[in-house]
Amino acid sequence: MAQQSLSFASQIGQSLALARRLGPFLSERMTAEQAVALSRTGLTRRAEQFQDVLHRALGSNSGNPYRRLLDHAGIGLADINEHLRREGVETTLEMLYDHGVYVTVDEFKGRTAIRRGSLVLEVGSHDFDNPLARHDFETRTGGSRSTGTRLFIDLDLLTRDAAYVHHQYAMAQLYGRPLFVWCSAPPFQSGMNEMLRCAKLGIAPRRWFAQSVPSLLGQSWRHAAFTGGVRWVSRLHGARLPPPELTPLNAAGVIAESLAAAKRSGELPVLRANSSSAVRVCLAAQERGLDISGPALRVSAEPFTPGKAEVARRSGCRAMSWYATGEAGIIGLPCGAPAEVDEVHFMADKLALIRRERPVAPGQSVLVNVYTSLVASTPKLMLNYVSDDYAEVSERPCGCALEALGYHTHMHTIRSWEKLTSEGMTFIGHDLIRLIEEVLPARFGGTTADYQFVETERDGLPKIDLRVSPRLGPLDQEALLTEVLGFLDRTANAQTTWADRWRQGRTLGVVREEPIPTSASKVLALHVMRGKVERGASSASAGSR
Repeated sequence: MAQQSLSFASQIGQSLALARRLGPFLSERMTAEQAVALSRTGLTRRAEQFQDVLHRALGSNSGNPYRRLLDHAGIGLADINEHLRREGVETTLEMLYDHGVYVTVDEFKGRTAIRRGSLVLEVGSHDFDNPLARHDFETRTGGSRSTGTRLFIDLDLLTRDAAYVHHQYAMAQLYGRPLFVWCSAPPFQSGMNEMLRCAKLGIAPRRWFAQSVPSLLGQSWRHAAFTGGVRWVSRLHGARLPPPELTPLNAAGVIAESLAAAKRSGELPVLRANSSSAVRVCLAAQERGLDISGPALRVSAEPFTPGKAEVARRSGCRAMSWYATGEAGIIGLPCGAPAEVDEVHFMADKLALIRRERPVAPGQSVLVNVYTSLVASTPKLMLNYVSDDYAEVSERPCGCALEALGYHTHMHTIRSWEKLTSEGMTFIGHDLIRLIEEVLPARFGGTTADYQFVETERDGLPKIDLRVSPRLGPLDQEALLTEVLGFLDRTANAQTTWADRWRQGRTLGVVREEPIPTSASKVLALHVMRGKVERGASSASAGSR
């Protein structure tokens, strides 16, 4: 089902409502005591919050997909209340899941209908918009499979997320250091959300670099007007937000120069960026001979892998990875004493987490993360939402400030289970990342930023392009293809007959072009293009030997 668009009158009404709400949001700066209290209260009232969300969202809404699933399973809200009282949040969610009360990622995004026995529900992604959240402003996610999903942001969500940012700033001693942001401007959410979270804490970013910037002269005029309006209202209330400066991915040197200049003046800056964007800044500094040692990198949006961490380490930067999604905001904050490069504490005051096994190929399965909303302000209402992420989860003692606050669940090696499936070949996210970040750079040079798989279709046939940055110079493309297919043959649980299909069908080829960013400037290990034909024919392809 298509997403619904706001009418012009609705947009004007939403803008006026935002202006009224934005003033108090900015005037009432969050203190350290308030941030700590918000988290501790949420952690001690998880069951009550969950019960409140369910009753308010589903109690009188018989058409809601979650309510339909509960009715089909014969489970009433009173039954859930009793189970919560006896068993707690996670055990109750496991019971609901076992009775068919869950939503897969394809159902959640409106790609497929919900089917549970005799129940068939045709749904769109807007059916899961949170009816309890205020529609303070509209943004979009930026995925690899589409132009993104429409989301409505509630300032209450940004207040809670500002508390999380405070925890990170306080623990890592980042207050008082100049902040540079490299995140997309509206309609994408990352840049504006960061600006408003910082404003809530009294943090004034020095510059806002943006991979994309809306213009008053084009179709994005309302996003430009929205950005300008938020900056104007913010200034009235004592928060100076910098304008977004167009800085595409190939201009990472501009940010590297800014960080180096700050360091030369005796400052230690902070950079907030996507993981791959931060890597580009570090590489640009290394190529230009710039000293950016000392800055803190606050990274998110894509998996922060050992390969990316090594690039940051070589530049002398301290990288801190946190975990967030458009549907829920910040999910995990970086551990103060991490055992893994991307280790985070799960924000259990906002969400509940259970895990369920999902087959991804014959002989292969992963424990996927299944999320449930515990607060009323998340953009999407989630009740056992089976995400496309999986992770290593534990409750180890670490001794950091987040553990002292009550956040005991750790997550690391956070990856997507979405996979290449061309010609029956299945290859999950962890193996893709290991191949392009470890195996290929070790053999052919370059770094994590130089390789990417792109899945597309040409003349009705599936094709996989391995994009390799031209900056690597000449390389033996036949040897590159041999290495990739040999890795497939060697990967645990892989079936060599499937790799042979790629050889026979000439499915895999090499394209000497830069990796493709998503519409929100993420650069993923796997980029999926639907209904598009990639330009740049490969000069070598599997099967040509």
